Amino acid sequence: SIRSCVSPPPPTDMGEREVAEMIAMMAATNDGSLSAEPASGTGGGGGGGTHNPSLHPNLFNQAVRDKWNTTMHLFDVGPINMNGSDPMEGSYWNVDVFVDTLTPSFPHLNWRVTTGAGGDTVSGPEGSASGGLSVWECLDTPELRLPDENAFNLIMAIHKKSAKGAPFPLEVVIGRPWKNKKAQLDFLRHAIHAPPEVFTFAHASPLLAPVDGVEGSAMADGGPNRAWACPQLLRTLLDIGESEWNQEVRDLCGHAQRNCPELLLVCLLHVEQPETLTSVGQWLLDQLVPEYFTQTHSNAKAVQRRVATDFPRHFTVILNNMWARDPGCLRKLLDMCNEVRAGLNAVLMQTSPSPFLFEFIHLAYQREYLNLNQWLTQQLRHDVNAAMLGCVAFLKSKMPRTEVRDHVKREGALDRDTVGQFISILQPYSTGIDVKDTTHKEYSSLVAAAIQAFPELSTFSANHTAPAAAAAAHNGETDKAPEAHPNGPHVAANHNGTENQQPAAVAEGPSPTPPYPNGPMETAAAEHEQGAGEQGGQGEGVPEPAAEPPTGESTFLLPHPHGLRPADVPLAPPGTAMTSNDVMEKEVNEYFSELYQGNRTVEQMLALMKELITAPPGSSQREMGSHMFCVLIQESKYFPKYPSNELKKTATLFGFLINDDSVLPDVPRAMCIRTVLEALKKSPKQRLFAFGIVALERCFGSLYKYPNFIHSLLHTPVGKDPSSQITLTPIGYIQEVSGQYSHFISSLFSIFPSHLHEFVIAPMDTHAMLRGKAPQPPEIRDFRYLIDETGKEKAQQRAAG
Repeated sequence: SIRSCVSPPPPTDMGEREVAEMIAMMAATNDGSLSAEPASGTGGGGGGGTHNPSLHPNLFNQAVRDKWNTTMHLFDVGPINMNGSDPMEGSYWNVDVFVDTLTPSFPHLNWRVTTGAGGDTVSGPEGSASGGLSVWECLDTPELRLPDENAFNLIMAIHKKSAKGAPFPLEVVIGRPWKNKKAQLDFLRHAIHAPPEVFTFAHASPLLAPVDGVEGSAMADGGPNRAWACPQLLRTLLDIGESEWNQEVRDLCGHAQRNCPELLLVCLLHVEQPETLTSVGQWLLDQLVPEYFTQTHSNAKAVQRRVATDFPRHFTVILNNMWARDPGCLRKLLDMCNEVRAGLNAVLMQTSPSPFLFEFIHLAYQREYLNLNQWLTQQLRHDVNAAMLGCVAFLKSKMPRTEVRDHVKREGALDRDTVGQFISILQPYSTGIDVKDTTHKEYSSLVAAAIQAFPELSTFSANHTAPAAAAAAHNGETDKAPEAHPNGPHVAANHNGTENQQPAAVAEGPSPTPPYPNGPMETAAAEHEQGAGEQGGQGEGVPEPAAEPPTGESTFLLPHPHGLRPADVPLAPPGTAMTSNDVMEKEVNEYFSELYQGNRTVEQMLALMKELITAPPGSSQREMGSHMFCVLIQESKYFPKYPSNELKKTATLFGFLINDDSVLPDVPRAMCIRTVLEALKKSPKQRLFAFGIVALERCFGSLYKYPNFIHSLLHTPVGKDPSSQITLTPIGYIQEVSGQYSHFISSLFSIFPSHLHEFVIAPMDTHAMLRGKAPQPPEIRDFRYLIDETGKEKAQQRAAG
């Protein structure tokens, strides 16, 4: 009999790990093959899966050799067959014999995963040989591989027999990383496609509800076994996708994208945060968001409503990113929010001021969709410094000005009444801020600029300076409010275009009650009426002074030897890095004027910036260098409007700054890299793409330090070819210009280990290794002429040139 295999003598050392290895062997050899080589490496799954020779010889080796896989009448395995064919086909193992033999012989074996009240796995029965782990928790073994669905079905049949019909414990395979990632991915692939009677996710927690109002979706509820309604499943797949199995995970997620894209997007937002997107998560968002936010999909409103209601911060980030790519779409975004009941509230609830947020609020205020006084007051009560600085920056960007270098009247400039309305709301809060604080100085400069543009607002000057003077007298000092200084285009290039603020990331924070809209959205916003006036705990009085914001120099101008990831790089320079006085402002403009007028070469400009930025901390030279760099980054939004000569020199300067890491610290250099990357995402027909190519040529020799930049050039989708519907990437655009350049970048990508792909700047200790592996840079072909040929001034510039 089979039981004779275990006696005499009866084994006493059989534990959960040994049984799990038996199951792994049985799954790997369920096609009748027993001669496969063992899997190698900690990743597992990369070869055959024969039994481990260290397993108990009495029980296992004899069973393999004589008993359990060669007696045809023991093949009645029933439940493990998914195709409705003869149950004897597809298995070489008898599950009943296997479980019935082990259970009485080893009563202390732990077959069931026990979960505590908080959802944590707890120890199994006393006497368990694997420290309390169940057999199923020991499945993560190098020997496990699942070559086909029969192997998976065999494991499910063994579990069903041992667990007496209880569903498979999901915490074994989702929510925890396996060392054998290939086996985990194969297990989940079969589980996703399995019918619910074989494997189900219906008992997962949480389990997402279908998107209300969706029509035409093949699996609106996540599929027959609810796989794609399980956030933990997607979270596990995204984590596996950060390994060598990235493409396999994309292919598997493509199944959900085709059959339940609406629920997939909701599930993705449930597990991903905008600041820490995985590569597969970013790829899915790039595929799904345009379909439901920029196209007229029949289910677009249903998806927008669900996202705005359940994920208001993600909803705002999506709108922010759309506006960043196309500032002209702001009216469409507001119209969309007006049509979707929860859309406007989702934006109003955000408490981290950004350029997009103020642009959106201003437009909503113009349409009388909200009470500006109430909304801005709530922002100031939540964080007076952040709200004040954000509002001041917005107002300055929209202030009419008459400077010679900005002689074309700025489009979208605010009128007197709107400026006065904003300042009247800010004024009471400015009195509670120390006159030496950056926020107070910025507000003072705003008031001076407003009076210069609208002399009728001079009453604000008396009301504003009185508290400041009183505070100065109390401290025994006298402080004069700073004169207004230009805060727009800082260089000699003529922009002649609409100014658009560079978008900032929407940060997470408490969600205040949105103010009452006075227009079409009144009903939706009224749901949040209760408690709207109670934010901040200050009543109707002036809020307490906020703490002085950090300078940011500790992260902005210091090295990062352990590498830099995208989340470490701000979208814009720290606000304090842009502070300056009139003398500094004048000097910076003179430097750039000398560059663009030909009185200073790009190399000389580079040397000057290096001398200033590397000056001792706290010195006026270092502050000047920091301000020069900030001006350069802030100007990037105007680059498409630059004349050809200025754009060529600016692109060359960017390339030099990236190439020579002794000039800029890591964070500023990473911001230059991002500027070039965004340029290379544009169509080759656009001037900004030509800017990116020229900058790229100047930093070929150091690209081995920037793995995420290279990875993004090869893998970031930027659209689809209208004829073939093939997804386009920046490397394809570069290929159109130079095959040598694209070949060099593709070859460079192969030198980076996968774990470095996320680094904008690789850790310092990897530079020597990467430099040794890097291919020889191609010969620079100097594509500066592209700037002329893609610009509006083609004929004039080529004639001058």
